[in-house]
Amino acid sequence: MKKIITTVFCTALALCSGLTAENLDRDDIEAEIWEDMWNGKGDNGLDFPEASYKHHLLDRWLDENYGSEDYDWTEIGELQYEYKDYYRRLIEDWDFEDDNEGGWTISTEDNHYSFSLLNGMWQMTDKNGDTVDTFPPFSTLEEDESEIAGGYKINDNGADSPRVIGEVTGGTETASEGGSS
Repeated sequence: MKKIITTVFCTALALCSGLTAENLDRDDIEAEIWEDMWNGKGDNGLDFPEASYKHHLLDRWLDENYGSEDYDWTEIGELQYEYKDYYRRLIEDWDFEDDNEGGWTISTEDNHYSFSLLNGMWQMTDKNGDTVDTFPPFSTLEEDESEIAGGYKINDNGADSPRVIGEVTGGTETASEGGSS
């Protein structure tokens, strides 16, 4: 009897304590889905619109859905699957054209879209020249490592005064030389 009461008590305690899985962080979800989906070339986000637009679609999907009960926000594998399914349905009738010179277009049954960079934002325009979407450039390049010079790491974020690492030859004087002239 004691075992039954103990089991019931422990089960009730676990249920009442609110043990639930927490939602994954939105930024972590975005990074995981993007890494899984994007297999293109490195791009600084300003030369070609393709990666920026595809990342914009992912952002929009997350903005519209994050936290909703339509998806399990605790399971990254499930979210990757759900986004891929959404993306495939979205683009199933799109024809992408890349001229490898920065020109990237999308043709659908009803329209033709082109992209141009204007005031630091990508503009998606339709065949009539009307802007239908705007989005920021997104770089697919990995962040550069801090520079290393002579074994010293350079943290140049512009907050400090300039410094010299290494030897300075010529054009220097000691304090005693400068004051005696």
